[in-house]
This record gives sequence, C-alpha cells and structure tokens, in this order.
Amino acid sequence: MGDHTDDNDFPRQQSTGSHKCPGYTVEARSVGRPVKVGDLTLGNEWERIPFLRSIIGVPCAAPHESGLMYVNLLNYPAAQALRWWFHAEAHKEAGWLSLRTRIVKHEVQINHTVTAVSAHCEVGGEDRSALAPDWGKPLEEVTQSEAAKGGRDG
Repeated sequence: MGDHTDDNDFPRQQSTGSHKCPGYTVEARSVGRPVKVGDLTLGNEWERIPFLRSIIGVPCAAPHESGLMYVNLLNYPAAQALRWWFHAEAHKEAGWLSLRTRIVKHEVQINHTVTAVSAHCEVGGEDRSALAPDWGKPLEEVTQSEAAKGGRDG
C-alpha cells in the first residue's frame, strides 16, 4: 500500500478551450475648460475612468462573465450604470455641462489550458481506516491480512 503513484502519467493535458466575449470601459473628457470630478481632472482628451470594485454598489459582471474581472472590464449594464453615476458625481461640481462620456467596447478572447501535474493520496484496498483515525486513542497499524478478517478484533 502507501502512496504509490505512477509519475510517468504527469504532466498531461486535461482540456483546452477559448471564449470570446465583449467587455466595456467608460471614457470621459471635457469639451471646454478642464473638469474636476472627485480626484480626476479631465481635459480635451478621452480618458478611461477608473472605477473601484466594491462588494456593494454596481457589480462589474455577472458570474458567467467572470473573465471580464480578470482584465478589468465591465459588462454593458455595469458600464451604463457607472457612466451615469459619473455624470451624477460631475453634476455636483461646476463645469459639468462640458463633460462628455462614451462607452468603449472591447473584444476579449480568453484561452485556457488545464494540465494535470501530479496525483496525491492514492487510496486502495479494503482498509481505509488510516485515513480517518480515531483521535481518542493512538493510531495502530493494521496489516492487510488483519483488515481482511475485519480488523484485530474480528
């Protein structure tokens, strides 16, 4: 018994795949004098708005779109919601009439490869008692022939 593994089995490729999906960002600029919104000052050039992730607020993606979070993109409803939130924030400041925003669509291609690299804790035979010992008493070795008879007491 013991931990016998055939190391020649590894590594081996389990699966590969790819997925294409759209992701979005929000950009803003000022068409007049610079506009300050929070810590961000916008000039005439389009600039990506950095939105912080939080456990409360607008979710950046649905669970099936988790790949967007890895590349710091939003799904379309989140981009629209955050765009209008940004306009609401700018409305509190002077110069908000010169603020322009746009949603930029990105094509995301996510590729994955899953590779099995090793095996651990192989279990075999009828006796699996060593995997879940009785913690109230010291662990005793049980031979395979004793296990076949039902343990030491059998």
